[in-house]
Amino acid sequence: MTCGTCGAGLDPSNLACPFCKAPTPFAQQQHAQGERERQAREAAELVARRRNDVFARANAQTELDRLAHQSVVWSGIGILFCFLPIPALVALILVYRARLLAREKGFVFPTQATIGLVLGVMTLLTSGGFYVFAGVLAVQKQQAIHALEQATAAKASETTLDHDTACALVQMHLLEHGYGHGDSVTDVKCDGALDQQGEVATLHDVTFDVSTSFHTANATLRRGARWVVERVADSSTAGTSAAPAAHPVAPAPASPAAKPQTSAHPAPHAPAPSSKPH
Repeated sequence: MTCGTCGAGLDPSNLACPFCKAPTPFAQQQHAQGERERQAREAAELVARRRNDVFARANAQTELDRLAHQSVVWSGIGILFCFLPIPALVALILVYRARLLAREKGFVFPTQATIGLVLGVMTLLTSGGFYVFAGVLAVQKQQAIHALEQATAAKASETTLDHDTACALVQMHLLEHGYGHGDSVTDVKCDGALDQQGEVATLHDVTFDVSTSFHTANATLRRGARWVVERVADSSTAGTSAAPAAHPVAPAPASPAAKPQTSAHPAPHAPAPSSKPH
């Protein structure tokens, strides 16, 4: 085997001519084989990368669909349980994660995620409006109680209870303590008569609304240091207390007791029947 450049004799295993340093045919074969192996490795790596990319996109699409579906589920839970805000917040977090994933992978934003977004925002707005409304009602309720306390401050200590004061005391009691299992008492009217016997008074036919139900009740008031409502019970169950007294009734201030009057002339006694036979 000779060198193709200078004609010097070569060993078959020489990669280059020892005289002119030109590459030998064996070196060219080795180089070509190495190049083919490199290209084969690169092709195999490219196929593996593409296969992994396909699997990764399929997994990402599955995850995106799962996030979109769960956002709708959590929004529905919030609506089902009277527009609770926490499930709606969870739904919006899931929608945000779905949007980031869709943007990263170049996917179309799922329709289910859009539905979850709309329902979640609607639930949050509704629950926020409800809490604001409840807060306004609570403030109005406290203002009404304060106004009734001022209106009854003087007359509630008098010995004789008038109808308007009794009605105001009953209304204040219902606002503070509710009635039965409801605490939203509205439209209180006192159309019945007021009966007073000493330190106990009964206001008949007090009508009011509790949530969505209408009630007619009798209110019992008792005088201690001042007049307070002892109980409010339905007219059909007058003996049952439906709304307990707000405060314990203090004993009335001691007043000089009137001495019992004795008659100057004793009452005549009926004559005893005679046992003597006629």
